[in-house]
Amino acid sequence: DVALLEILCKDFFKTSFGFKFAKKEDVSLLISSLTVYAFPTSITRVFAFDHAGSLARRKSKGRLEAPLKSGNVCSFRSENDWQKELDRVGAGDKWRISAANEQFALCESLPAVIICPVAVRDTDLFSAAVCH
Repeated sequence: DVALLEILCKDFFKTSFGFKFAKKEDVSLLISSLTVYAFPTSITRVFAFDHAGSLARRKSKGRLEAPLKSGNVCSFRSENDWQKELDRVGAGDKWRISAANEQFALCESLPAVIICPVAVRDTDLFSAAVCH
């Protein structure tokens, strides 16, 4: 039985999935699907090839959104993801989203979008970054 699945990507992005309330067959399907894409036995089994047809159909309809766009999984790489999280936890009055590091001017190892206390201005972030 799989209780927790952690995926560590090559860019060190880590996401975790808990299966405490999931059906056993759903967990098995997910694990086998991930295995197929993580360890393809031929080039035609690569994720991009499997989903190329659905992308072509969307392009023909004039829609170019991401093939597997999901409102349930946040990557926390966009302001929208962070705003959803701040709203979810009710922290929007104490924390804010900053795009000060959008061009990685603050720090190359920080994400482009960061969260900071409301009282901390972007100019404060740049002043602190000088010491880094």
